Amino acid sequence: MPQHTWMRRFLARLKPGRDTTRTERPRMRSYRTHHGHVWGRQPRDLPTFTLGIAEMMLMDPAVRLGLQMRAAPVCSVEFAYQEGSDWVPGVRADRDDVAAFVRAQLRTLWSYSDALLVAQIFGWSAGEVVYRLRDGRIEVAELLPAHTIDTRALLRDGQVVGVRVANVKGEPDGHLDLHFPKCWFHVYDRQPGHVYGMPVLIGAFSPWWDKWMHGGALDVRRLFMHKDAYGGVDITYPDGTVYIEGKGEVPSRDIARELAEQIVAGGVTARPAAYDEHGNELWKLTRATVPNKPEHILQYPRDLDVEIWRGLGIPDEVLSSESTGAWAGKRVPMAAFLNGLDLWVTSLIRDLVRQILRPLVRMNFGDVWFEVTHKPLAEQGMEQQGESGNGGQPAGPAPPTPAARMSLDPVEAVGRGVLSAAELVKAAWKALRMGGARAPKGGITIGGKHFRGGQFIPEDVLAQATEEEKSALGSSSAPTSRRGAGFASPNTQEDMAFS
Repeated sequence: MPQHTWMRRFLARLKPGRDTTRTERPRMRSYRTHHGHVWGRQPRDLPTFTLGIAEMMLMDPAVRLGLQMRAAPVCSVEFAYQEGSDWVPGVRADRDDVAAFVRAQLRTLWSYSDALLVAQIFGWSAGEVVYRLRDGRIEVAELLPAHTIDTRALLRDGQVVGVRVANVKGEPDGHLDLHFPKCWFHVYDRQPGHVYGMPVLIGAFSPWWDKWMHGGALDVRRLFMHKDAYGGVDITYPDGTVYIEGKGEVPSRDIARELAEQIVAGGVTARPAAYDEHGNELWKLTRATVPNKPEHILQYPRDLDVEIWRGLGIPDEVLSSESTGAWAGKRVPMAAFLNGLDLWVTSLIRDLVRQILRPLVRMNFGDVWFEVTHKPLAEQGMEQQGESGNGGQPAGPAPPTPAARMSLDPVEAVGRGVLSAAELVKAAWKALRMGGARAPKGGITIGGKHFRGGQFIPEDVLAQATEEEKSALGSSSAPTSRRGAGFASPNTQEDMAFS
């Protein structure tokens, strides 16, 4: 069957009259606010924010990195539904075959996430949905994105029903009108009363302009590095000309310019040694100086990069690689960042379900209920950290592993050197109260229990020791006095007494 034939039949079966589920007709469907959109605004001394400006911002490495940081968790989202406190991978539906079908379509759609997630840059993304007929069912084959600048929303009764794509060759009017489900129109950060969304780049607009404008941070840094590398120069020269053998009379101005070019090229300069009647040098050369501490000049663009990331909604801790500080504290801003992306994922799923998936299910299976949800990105991140085996620690070199504590008894752990200072004091007081002896170097076994060298032996254990075991203990079997506790190192037989 030709593709256009079954596609016309497919679209004909998607009339509202075939839907057995009735939804109330919204009374605010034609609501449009008089509050202007972000496009065309000119805050303070910044230029007008336009789609062209948004495209120029993509040249900035910090902007591109921030956009990729935002898109990465969304690309790896896990579709699941909640049962009790557990998340079950998949899609919830009245029929298993419908759930499997919807999940397969989601995998196809998400493979074109690069086309969908452009919405965060310009406020919306749109394009054509190409279908195919396989095994008697119509399914998504691919997405053909159009540049956001060339797309506009089609409205009917105040509701978006499709997309108009401009610059389509071969069309009579030069544009092509597509209706759902033959297209998609995803809006990022939807604003009440506006058809188009709020681009995330608006938050980074001000620091980006301070960085890239004429005379901005990049120009200042470039000028400093140029002067530091080549050195600026100030040259005074006398009026008139200078005779140079082989060249004749050469204007002094040309000689001065040649000297400056030699300095920029890193060459050796040579100039006439001429003085006036007062002994002042006629060809005086003064080299430019640079600041002794230029850290603030080099730091300024980096500070603007941080402001750009903040404007994109990325906390400092997300991009920080510092190993200091509590990781548990750094996870809080990370969770807040991921929770913000959850709102975006929910909005994207809502648009895809309404515009593509629900019409597809209705066409292939009839009016069957299904629901698409996703596991929160913060929970996915915590699970990934747990599976990495780092106990929630960030990736990178593993921290030094503390010595293993084989016993919860602080006295038993003194001779092993695994106690903190507070635990050591606690063990000392406990040893004073116990008044026991300590094992010699090499350790000893009493009553079937082995004590390592330097380890304290309780009095009740000493009372059960045989004569042979007491002989092995020697003089160390004498209980310590109440005035002090004896400590022995596992590596030496000398005793140290603390009173």
